[in-house]
Amino acid sequence: MQGLLEVTGLAGGYGPLQVLWDIDLNVNESETVVLLGPNGAGKTTLLKALVGLTPPRTGGILFQGRPIEKLRTDQKICLGISFMTEMGVFTNLTVEENLRLGGYHQPRDQVNNRIGEFYTLFPDLHGHRHHLAGALSGGQRKMLGLVKAFMSQPRLVIMDEPSSGLSPRFVGEVVKMLSRLRTEGVSFLIAEQNVKFLEIADRVYVLDGGRINFSGTVEELKSNQAINEAYFGLKGH
Repeated sequence: MQGLLEVTGLAGGYGPLQVLWDIDLNVNESETVVLLGPNGAGKTTLLKALVGLTPPRTGGILFQGRPIEKLRTDQKICLGISFMTEMGVFTNLTVEENLRLGGYHQPRDQVNNRIGEFYTLFPDLHGHRHHLAGALSGGQRKMLGLVKAFMSQPRLVIMDEPSSGLSPRFVGEVVKMLSRLRTEGVSFLIAEQNVKFLEIADRVYVLDGGRINFSGTVEELKSNQAINEAYFGLKGH
């Protein structure tokens, strides 16, 4: 597989507090990678470093072979990286306003066509298109957040805890939605503590204490006794 995102020796944190040490990670074309770890492991800090919200202290980040660690977040979005935060939406905007914001740097005609395609794929969003995102259910907000992340026609979607705040049933629905969206050939990097997302993973990294302590396939993860005991007791499995 061809490398899409390549991270080498990345370290980062906030002010004097170091959170990440020597992170090596890669995501290939049309691949879904899950970054598994408990709360406090450094997952969100790593994602913020990748998208430019928290500049890395050391290390390199390549996207399609180009160094991007010094680029602004908006520049990375224009290159084809989309970031879905834990919240995912702006609650004080309507469903359609959120979608248009997600495609803000795309031509208007493309945005209109994209919105129409997603309304067909997710008719529930069409029915709520004039409602404030804050008035939606948790599951509907996640659906909107996913679609918003796709409005920029990304090559790579980076997601922070898409299971956050959802019941087990809705977590399953989010996994199904991701399975449908994977058909567009987009790559995913999904930071999670819910092992349900391993159902759609091609490869897995385990992050704990700011360091990667496992990298491999789902099958290799399940055969690793220490990792298996530590992580497969997490909620959702």
